[in-house]
Amino acid sequence: MKLITIRSQILSVVNLWREAYPKGYTDSSGDKHGIYASLCELDLNTASAEDLENIIGNTSWAEPQICDECGERHEETVQLGEDPDYESTTVLVCKKCLKKALKLR
Repeated sequence: MKLITIRSQILSVVNLWREAYPKGYTDSSGDKHGIYASLCELDLNTASAEDLENIIGNTSWAEPQICDECGERHEETVQLGEDPDYESTTVLVCKKCLKKALKLR
């Protein structure tokens, strides 16, 4: 279980990028190693989601997450279950839905 925020996504982007595009990875969609170098130069404690978007070219690496219960985007969600992967059992739940769940009897 862990809290997912915009900041936590920013703090993990360098490691996630390295895992997604290891040394020697090549494709026709752009300079993955140049992007990695630019990400490494950022101060991840102060960088913004817009900084990542400017380097990577899209917003998917640091954005509000969709709650699997209510379907709305939230800047903070709780990840429950396994670490996300193609065959994982993972859900993201917003604080509002977690509070509702606590009231169930």
